[in-house]
Amino acid sequence: MTTFTLESPPTKALDDSTNYISNNSLNSENSKPRKKRNRPRTSVMVHDAITKIGSAEKGASVQKIKKYIYANYNVGHKNIHYFINKYIKKAVKDGELIRSTGYLNGGAVGFFKIAAKAKPTPSDRRTQPSAEKKPQREERENSFSRDSLREEPWHDRGIRWTADAVSLVMDLIEDVNVEPLSTSHFVKPYRMHYKQNDIKKIWDLICVHESVSVIIFNTDKKKLILVRQFRPAVYYSCIRPEDREKSSVNTVKYPGTKGLTLELCAGIVDKNKDLAQIAKEEVLEECGYEVPVQNFERIITYRSGVGVSGDPQTMFYVEVTNNMKVSVGGGLVSEGEMIEVVEMSIPELHIFLKQPEVNSPGGLLFALMWFLQHKAPKYSV
Repeated sequence: MTTFTLESPPTKALDDSTNYISNNSLNSENSKPRKKRNRPRTSVMVHDAITKIGSAEKGASVQKIKKYIYANYNVGHKNIHYFINKYIKKAVKDGELIRSTGYLNGGAVGFFKIAAKAKPTPSDRRTQPSAEKKPQREERENSFSRDSLREEPWHDRGIRWTADAVSLVMDLIEDVNVEPLSTSHFVKPYRMHYKQNDIKKIWDLICVHESVSVIIFNTDKKKLILVRQFRPAVYYSCIRPEDREKSSVNTVKYPGTKGLTLELCAGIVDKNKDLAQIAKEEVLEECGYEVPVQNFERIITYRSGVGVSGDPQTMFYVEVTNNMKVSVGGGLVSEGEMIEVVEMSIPELHIFLKQPEVNSPGGLLFALMWFLQHKAPKYSV
């Protein structure tokens, strides 16, 4: 599952692999013919990139695959960016590509190799008898049937967003530059002067909002519900000190994936409401689950960023079911949020925690350990 900088979807499909469908296209019996592509299929371009630039051991990274395609094919960056990510995710699931680095359910992030016995690419299938194509076409048409779309509760909103939609632009970071902070609606910098044991000292700090976070577990799927998003502070910390002094950041050397983090669903406390109510609203906005406020179990309040902000964060636990899913989530578009919903099984959780390094806050690691100790045992049998 995934999320977005959302715009109204186009009336006609951008590519035969897109899932954006508007109400008009659902109700119209005479849809306009699609414009013929002037480029190869996404799978052909991705396989070509991995073959040309990938190593035998690791294959090629998603960023290098995209750069190769941008440089060698006549494609638009924003549209093809989505199709590349979508194809890679599907190809890993179908066994056409192998993820050589990264954890399970990692999406289109990391290095990928072509499987030894990969399925024929679309260009190869064109040479096969037409009789073999029919089941594939029927299966694709059935998977996007109008009846199945109308059954989804968020269809009434007029837009159908797929789980992969956020991949369209989340890690496509460009025109990066950093400047000193003068004013802000979110943080206030201060310098504290104090005396400790008769020694005068100073400490620079910032004041930020209190926040809440939520461990979400889907009892039907037996999976944790997490979120992935781009964090500018994490991205900036990956830039070498000598490169920070330059007028702009080299996004080829520092791709946007360096700023993608895996976290708990969370949000700031900027309303005069009960913390559980704020947690409930965040779960709906970011992950798409409508959960009764009484279902939220308060775990602990702790201090985050003790060296700089020292702000309190209150952590909750809540269990959800498939019936509680009312939208794809993704955050508030009006606030510029772009959040990908990530599902992680208990076995995948163990794999995640065994990694030597993760792009995640310490609060997530504490939450996962708490879940394994207090909740996971009854779902692991």
